[in-house]
This record gives sequence, C-alpha cells and structure tokens, in this order.
Amino acid sequence: MLRHALHKPEGLALVVPTLSGDGQGYTEATLTFGGLGQRVSEAMVGLADQGFKRGDRVILMAPLSTDLYALLLGIFASGMSAVFIDTGMGKDKILEAIDDAAAQAIVSVSALLKYRWFVGPLRRLRHYSADSSGFGVRPLSALFGVYDGSTPRETVATGGDDHALITFTSGSTGRPKGADRTQGLLVAQHLALADHFPASEGEVDMPCFPVVTLHNLCCGVPTVLPAVDFKAPASVNPAFVFEQIGRWGVTRMSGAPAYIDALVSDLERRGATEARVAQLGVGGAPTPISLCERLAKVFPETEAKVIYGSTEAEPIASVDMGEIVRRRQEAQRLGHLVGTVAHAATVALVDLPDPVPDLDDRGVEPYRVAEGSPGELIVSGPHVNRAYLDNPEANRANKLYAPDGSVWHRTGDVASVDEAGQLWLRGRVKDLVRHHGKAIHPLPIEAELMTRQGIKRAALLNVGQGPEAVLAVEGEAAEGDVLAALDSLGLSEVRLCRVGSIPMDYRHQSKIDRPTLRAQLEQP
Repeated sequence: MLRHALHKPEGLALVVPTLSGDGQGYTEATLTFGGLGQRVSEAMVGLADQGFKRGDRVILMAPLSTDLYALLLGIFASGMSAVFIDTGMGKDKILEAIDDAAAQAIVSVSALLKYRWFVGPLRRLRHYSADSSGFGVRPLSALFGVYDGSTPRETVATGGDDHALITFTSGSTGRPKGADRTQGLLVAQHLALADHFPASEGEVDMPCFPVVTLHNLCCGVPTVLPAVDFKAPASVNPAFVFEQIGRWGVTRMSGAPAYIDALVSDLERRGATEARVAQLGVGGAPTPISLCERLAKVFPETEAKVIYGSTEAEPIASVDMGEIVRRRQEAQRLGHLVGTVAHAATVALVDLPDPVPDLDDRGVEPYRVAEGSPGELIVSGPHVNRAYLDNPEANRANKLYAPDGSVWHRTGDVASVDEAGQLWLRGRVKDLVRHHGKAIHPLPIEAELMTRQGIKRAALLNVGQGPEAVLAVEGEAAEGDVLAALDSLGLSEVRLCRVGSIPMDYRHQSKIDRPTLRAQLEQP
C-alpha cells in the first residue's frame, strides 16, 4: 500500500460509507493512496507517542472508517498486531475473547467502554473511543500524531512469524478461537488471492467482506465498501448499493448469498439488469443453485463465481456459476459444487479417528479415503493458518502437524472429488444425519429441495433420540409435494416439520443455524 502511495498518490484507495441513524441515507468518507499513506504514518507516530511498541496488541471493536483502516495498517507497520472480535457471538464469549487476546488496549465505542470499571477483561486495558472521550477514555484521534515527511514513514522490520491479525470467532462449544494470521500468512493469503483472482488495471472493487480491503490495497485496487450494516448484510437497501456502483464505477463485487440475493431480488422486482459489474463473487456459505440461475438473468454480462474458503485458508476453490447450473442434476447426488482447487492449496479427503493421533513420516496418507469416496476435507499450503492464539485445545481439534513442518487445517466439511477433479461439498462432519440406520449428508438433499417450487429453505437434521431424520421446511409447498420430492431422492419415513422461518447464522445470514433450529424443534 505504501508503494502505491508513492507511485499513484492521487489514486482512489478507500470509500467507507456510514449509514444514518434511521437507515434512510448514508454519507461517504474517501481517501487517496497518498492520503492513506499519510494517515498511516500519522498512526505510527501516534502509537509511538502513546507508548505502544513492537509486539503489543490492540483490540479493534469500532465501526468501519477510513481512520480505522489507517490505524490497522499503522499497527502492522509498527510491528504490532490487531485483534478483531466477532460481536455477534454474545456477551460472554466476547468477554472471553477480550481476556484471551492478552492485549494492551482497545479501540471501541462508548456503548461497550462504559462497562470498563465493572468487567475485569476490559478494566485491564487502555481505552480509546471512536465516538466519545472522558475520564479514563482517550479519543481515537489520540492514536494519530503529526507527521510532516514528504514520503511515508519507514516501517518496523518484521518476521513472517510475527503476529499481525488475530480474529476471534465463536465455535459451537468451548471458548472462542483466535485465528492467528501472522505477517507471513497475510502475505501468503494476498499472493494466493492475487493468483486465483488476478486484478486488472482500472478495476474498482466493492467487497461485502471488509478484510478483503487489505488485499485490494496491496494490489492498488480502489475499494468501495457497500452502504450496509455489516452485522446484518441481508437487510441492505439495494438502492444505496446500485447508486454507489454507478457513482464510483464499480467493476467487481462480492458478498455472502443472503446479501447478493437481496440485490438480485431488487433487480427482479424492478425488471432491471446490472451491466456495469464485470465480476461477481459469492462466498461465506453454500450458494443455492436457484440464486445462480436468477443472478445470470439480472447480471447478464457478469462473470459470476462461487468462492470457497475460510478465515484459516483463503482461497480453497472456486467455480463459475454457469457450471453449477449446468451440473444441477449431479447436485442431487454430490451436493454443492465449489470447483477447482486454488494453486496455493493442497487438499486431501480423509477419515480421521477420534482422537486424532500425531502424524508420522507418512503424513495424512494412512487416513485418505478411497478415490471417489467422500471424506473430511483438509487443506495445506503457505496461505493456511498454522495455529490458534494460545489455544492448544483448538489446535489439537483443528490442526494436523506433520514431521516435515507442514500443517493441515481441518475444514470440518465433508467433500468429494469427481472424475473431472472438481470439489463438491456434502455437509459438515458434525451435521451428519442418522435415518433408520443410514448415515446421510444433508447438503445434497437440501440443495435439491430448494430448487422445488414453494420451498424457500429446507434443513435435514436429527432431533432428540428418534431413529428418523426430521426435515424442517420454510415455504408454501404442499406436504404431499415435499414428501414426493423426498421419495424421489430415496428418502422415506422422514418426519416433516413446517417452520415460519429457519434460523440463519448471525455473520452472513446465509448458513442454516442448526443448533438453534434443533433447539426450536425440540420444544414441546
């Protein structure tokens, strides 16, 4: 980013919107690459003036802004690390993550910082607020000093193993896991993304995944963040986004299925098409075939892809949406097509015992499933996160360490590879469904059902100790039609439950929240 600040200082780097309190409008703040380079240098001065040093950690839990991005880059450039905590995982887990982060300071808002005297993990930190200041709380501006150099400030030399970006997310059980993206891993993920999705001169990107901005800044690609509440992307006002696309000349965009679905639905309602976006990526959750079909009609000139990856390994694979639609018949048997594995990634399908033994010189070879069989997908490569922060339990559960120093990450997904070498997802390992003595992967069944008229969403799962599977259905399809569809898929004696709304994940509102749904169905 600092190289781009020197060579194209007037080029647009960032557009960060802020929604109005009533959600009826928005404002935008912009920075050029030169302006961002200056602001990063000021952040480095401010951090040093405030007494921070190499190796310190700062928790960032404030709304997105140009200053927050500049501060984040200033933290990296100072040899420090930034901690992000998923605010949707509940108060108790947030406090656990703050405690586990072992940080020196937090940048947040008054709604959280007002509890600093009463909550131990908060009380031990230095406090900076993006929206207020007062006794014991400094304003965010205190972290920016004066820098009048003609070129960006020299950065602190760091090593590949130095902490950089630590992201805490919630697991289904236990304490939150802090994915440790080191300086070296961030570079490797950037290079893997650049290889798998190369950028072209003149592109303007609109990602609904804010961390993608860091990759774009390395590429010299302007980033226009959409005017959306990132905690509830499906609630987007599409008019704002299409207005931004026109004003800033957006050429590519990405987001989770629920967010993209809202944009597609708006175009369908208006009988309109969007021809300005050349590339579009959907990721973060399984993408319904129906959405791929609908998207092709309203984005007729767009190269649209489904992207598969995770915080720990980005990217893993991708596929054109047209290919998904063409192979829809196979989805009944194989699940969700996610396509060709990225060059940076090495994948394997395995059947691992519990507990997982230490790997010997044979690596994962003894655990590979037979060719053509489904197995748990594990991934290795330079862009794959090696460990969780100070969490041996999470490392034992999710990482496989080979004697040669390589690390395999357990995705938790069950997958298969077809004769063409394409990757298909069948469901989560923990979501395997028991049905009268048979083991069923739910994604192929759900993917097919959601192509049927009147079924908006379907979830196959076990509830309680009964021998049969339960199918939760959201939509207007007649019971007889649903049961006939199940019979055509080789499933009978499935208990059908109609629900007004199947709960979805809080991050992207695109994955079925099976624990919550199961708890709802278990209620008398």
